Parts: sequence; C-alpha cells; structure tokens
Amino acid sequence: MTRPPPCVRTRSGTEFFWQGFPININYFPRRKAAALAADHRHDFTEILLFFDGAGSQVIDGATVNLSPGMVYCFNGGMVHAFRCEAGSAYANLMFDPAALPLPLAYLGGQFGFQALFGLRSQRWRRGALPHLQLSPTVMQEARALVERMAQEQRQQRPGARALLIALLSELLVLLVRAYPAEKPGRDDDALRLAGLLAEMSDRCEEAWPLQRMAEAVGLARSQFVRVFEAATGQAPHAHLLGLRFRRALDLLADPAIAIESIAWQTGFSSPSHFARQFRQRFGVSPTQWRRAQRNGR
Repeated sequence: MTRPPPCVRTRSGTEFFWQGFPININYFPRRKAAALAADHRHDFTEILLFFDGAGSQVIDGATVNLSPGMVYCFNGGMVHAFRCEAGSAYANLMFDPAALPLPLAYLGGQFGFQALFGLRSQRWRRGALPHLQLSPTVMQEARALVERMAQEQRQQRPGARALLIALLSELLVLLVRAYPAEKPGRDDDALRLAGLLAEMSDRCEEAWPLQRMAEAVGLARSQFVRVFEAATGQAPHAHLLGLRFRRALDLLADPAIAIESIAWQTGFSSPSHFARQFRQRFGVSPTQWRRAQRNGR
C-alpha cells in the first residue's frame, strides 16, 4: 500500500510577526524537551542557527543531521521539517526582506548572499542546499547577536525595532562573510547560478543579454530560463529590472545625484526610458518619488 504524502502546512508571516513588524526571533538557549516541526513552508525567510545538541533537518525531502555551528536558510516555497533532542540550543530567525530596510543593494553582489538567500527553490542535488558550517569563533559571534535580538524583542524598549534591523543586518553580513569562497564545480548548477546573481546585482548597469547569462552558468538558453525562473521566481530580465530599480531607489535617497545620472548608473538606455519604467513600476515619476520620500510620505 502506497503511503500518502505528508500534509504540508503553508505558514504566513501574520502568524509570527508581532504587531506586523516583519522580524521574529525564537531563541532556545537550552531546550528542555525534544522538539518537532512537521513539514511546512512559508512566505518569508527563515534562518536556523544550531548552536549545540543533536537534531535533523529535512529540506525538500533531503535529510541532514544537525551539528553545532550549522546554519540553514529557508526561502519562500521550500518545504522543510525540523527535529531536535532535549538539551539542544538553537534559534529561528524569521523575517520578510521585502518589508525591511535591509542593505540588500550592498549584499546582493556577494556570492555568499546569493547562495544562501537568492535561490527560492532548492530542488538541486544535496550538496547545494543553502547552508554553511560556522567555526566556533564565528558561531559565538552569531549567538551573541541572536541573544541581543531576543532581548530587544522581549523588552520592547524605545528604539527596539531600529536596533533589531541593525542587528539582523550585522548577522547577515557575518553569515555572508562566513560562506566558503570556493568556486562551484561543473555539476553545481545552483551555486553557479548564485554566482551569476551576485555578478548581476553588482553590475546591474551593464547589458545582460540572455546568451551572456546562460554561458555564465554553462547551460543552453532554453534550459537556463527554466532553471532561473524555478530558482528565483522571475524571468531573467525581470530580475535584472528589479535589481536596477533597487539601486535607483538607493540613489534617489541622495538629493545631490541628478535623475539623469541615476538613469545612466542603473543601466537604462535614456533618462526618459528610466522615467517611463519607473512610473510603470511605482505609479509616480522619479522626481515625485524623491519629493515624497523627502517629505516623509
């Protein structure tokens, strides 16, 4: 008799985010009893930091035994489950990057960031799952940041939300720096794609024809488009346009930079083309956006 597939629960950020603030920290310095989280997926990003004890993690059907210093990142749509033994120490950080002023424009060009957070679907071979192993020194740094975040969330003192964003940004930088710098091999489609995403983010003003992208990953054009859309949820050029808008918004925050200069710095063919695309995306012109941000609206 065929065993029915497990029930997969889709969780929403509204279940976890206190008063709509899109960061939540669950920190267990020492679990008194064993814990089990059945198969689920969600519409936000989650980081699991395993500090001590024993347990296992299941990601899209692949089971991995957890050991101290392991970090796993779960992006939208990834089915995962978790189990740990009594006495284990770990933390779950849940956040919505689209709703937070995180320094993504500066992190997106880093290979480690794309390998951990840039790939939505992880239907790859086991070695490409989004994880890393922290050294004891870096693990202690990460744990200290988590403890401060948990304390700020618990005490809710004035400025707590601003500090939580700052501490989360520092933790992301720490994890990106800890990611191995080795270049992926020929069979590591996911990691080669992460390298491409980092390069596109860092050099989004350049022309990125489909052939250039496909060759960077070592795939035929038709296969590359399927792989890219499965991994990011977007077509290649839609993703590139999003990167250009992200940089444009960052540059618009500086009133000393002319709109025309922003158009060239973000890869648009002309200032008028930039203005048309910007209005189509945001409903206002770049000038109106800048004015509204300056007026606090």
